[in-house]
This record gives sequence, C-alpha cells and structure tokens, in this order.
Amino acid sequence: MNRPLAGGNFDFKGKREDTHEATDQEIAK
Repeated sequence: MNRPLAGGNFDFKGKREDTHEATDQEIAK
C-alpha cells in the first residue's frame, strides 16, 4: 500500500514525511 509519489516518501501508515496535507487526496485517488 506504500505508493511512492513524486516529492516525498510514504511510511507504513501511508503519510508523506514532508507533507501529509495532500496525502489524503492522493490516497483517495
């Protein structure tokens, strides 16, 4: 479930280390 997106790494929880604001939208995709 870890999908590496451009601009940051995902942890086992699926949240970006640098920013978790846009993470919800990315995961919701």
